[in-house]
Amino acid sequence: MLVTALAFIAGPANAGPVFFDDFEDDSLVLGTMDLTNWTVVKPNVDVIGTDGTGSSYDFYPGQGRYLDLDGTTGATNATIETDFVFGLGSYRLTFLLANNPNGGTAVNVLKVSLGDSQCTFATTGYMPFETRACTFATTGGTRLTFSQEGQADQQGSLIDDVSIETLDVNPNAAVPEPASVATILSGLAAIGIARWRHSRRA
Repeated sequence: MLVTALAFIAGPANAGPVFFDDFEDDSLVLGTMDLTNWTVVKPNVDVIGTDGTGSSYDFYPGQGRYLDLDGTTGATNATIETDFVFGLGSYRLTFLLANNPNGGTAVNVLKVSLGDSQCTFATTGYMPFETRACTFATTGGTRLTFSQEGQADQQGSLIDDVSIETLDVNPNAAVPEPASVATILSGLAAIGIARWRHSRRA
């Protein structure tokens, strides 16, 4: 009883990411607007990598499928956003970021945003996947957005394993004041003593 109450006071444990996508459910295709979990706002993206049978666009073997944000059709930079809508709160984003090495020394600029918060990254040349992270705060009703800028040459920033966990679903939620916590603990202690006395009489 006491352990349960203390856990409630401390707040809920992290239940894992509220959003995750590794693009393994998407078909290997160039110049697509059809993605699972995402809307391609403009104009198209390339799902590259491999499904285990090999691919001429598997620049970083062992990574599975991943997304190139400089689509093939029209060679234009893409913007994508999650179908998932995030509520009021703070969130931590982690994802894997690399670069399509066929672009040589061209610099790709990747902007990641959620509400009014934004992070910016640059990729160029042969740049294997590494973990990147951002922390966002939003007033709610917003979607995570990846938007590429820079030279449109069909060789873009690559993303994979996009994961978002909740840091604080509602930063305005009421938190028990110290006096309230003390009252709760006193009550629990009294219950414990009463049960102990009852068990001794039995």
